[in-house]
Amino acid sequence: MNFQEVTALAVDITGRPDKVVQIRAAVNATISRLIMKNNFVNDVIDTTVNIDSTVYTGEVSLTQFTRFKSVKYVRPNTIKKCLDPVSMEKVFSNNAVRKDVFYVAGTNLVWVVGIVAQTLEIGYYTYAPRLDNTSNTHWLLDIVPDAIAELAASKIFKSVGDDNSAAAYATSGFTAFQEATAHLLDRVAPVSA
Repeated sequence: MNFQEVTALAVDITGRPDKVVQIRAAVNATISRLIMKNNFVNDVIDTTVNIDSTVYTGEVSLTQFTRFKSVKYVRPNTIKKCLDPVSMEKVFSNNAVRKDVFYVAGTNLVWVVGIVAQTLEIGYYTYAPRLDNTSNTHWLLDIVPDAIAELAASKIFKSVGDDNSAAAYATSGFTAFQEATAHLLDRVAPVSA
């Protein structure tokens, strides 16, 4: 389903065509909240970034990545394993700089390698895009359209004072969402920005 179809489904559930603008906002808010609270394999973008091949440390601006949420992995092209994520305080250990590590500082990813490299492969999670009539698709709408519509409808029921319907649709929608997406959760903890 697309954005308009899920919005229409939520309108049907609520019986409130007068609330279509609020329902559109509720559909977007629902998708954003679900993506914000979970890391799904469907939200990972893999990219390659050129780096200075004469240095052992550097940084990459994370602002260049569209809808960046958090880092999943960083791997230089010269080694087979990913760099270890560390906190900024743990880069220096026993009066030495740790190698093959990275950390996030503000909007930058800082990396330290033991062998110089030409590129870094970076995998990162993305936030959900804002949907509208022209940009109207998201993978959650294909997998759990009914759950998204029910969760959006629950917000509308809550806003008009129908707490019983709000609770029933929130429970039903969230249960359906969890059952349908459990296999898509990424079990590898990302590094927060």
